[in-house]
Amino acid sequence: MCEISNELKFCTCLELKDLEIINIHQKLEKFQNKKLPNSKESYSWIIYEYIGHQSNEGIMGLLDMPSEKIGFSLTEEFVLDNINNKNCFDFDYHPKEGDNLQINFQRNKYWVEFLSFIYHNNIWKADSYDAFTEIIELKKFGILKVKKNDS
Repeated sequence: MCEISNELKFCTCLELKDLEIINIHQKLEKFQNKKLPNSKESYSWIIYEYIGHQSNEGIMGLLDMPSEKIGFSLTEEFVLDNINNKNCFDFDYHPKEGDNLQINFQRNKYWVEFLSFIYHNNIWKADSYDAFTEIIELKKFGILKVKKNDS
């Protein structure tokens, strides 16, 4: 169940219509455009498991770098405070060394902002993997519900 008791809740409770439109690798945009309850903005999240390192000499390209803030108000600092001090997941999750949590916000059709965190030494830290040299594998995904405090 995905009741919000903290400020953030990483929910896996997707509705059937969500599952029908989502192809996590190719059509994440449609999933991220869905408005979420208790939030003005729509966020999705993905947990990747770290598999290992590969050598890719000579590959050229640009890496998308994570932001410190996505949408209009979701910050790295706020997320770190929640995930390091509270149980924010609606499923039994015990992070493993190297797990990568990404929170995505689809600003428009072509622009995705994201926050990225890696679990290292029993704590989440703002960090990301190099997509050209690190091998990560999709582990779990869902929507992020954000409780707005009226203070």
